[in-house]
Amino acid sequence: MRLDELLFRRREAGSGEERIVVIEHEGDRVGLVVDAAREILRISGEQITSLGTRASDLNADLLEAEIVDENRVIYVIALQKLLQEIGVG
Repeated sequence: MRLDELLFRRREAGSGEERIVVIEHEGDRVGLVVDAAREILRISGEQITSLGTRASDLNADLLEAEIVDENRVIYVIALQKLLQEIGVG
């Protein structure tokens, strides 16, 4: 299952330089293929807000919140819902 299909409801062409991010949640390990991982952010609780209208083009059922940081929007994935969607959780 591709994350872009779940979140954006469309399939993006891969760049051929995808990476795998391994997530461990409640004893289960899952590998997610991502297009890129450019940076690791340290986010404070005050930066996390409820989903705004920008998420209307996305599958908001799989999102928990959003972070607006330096003129960009970062979406927080609802990990438990995502794992259930792909049959792991």
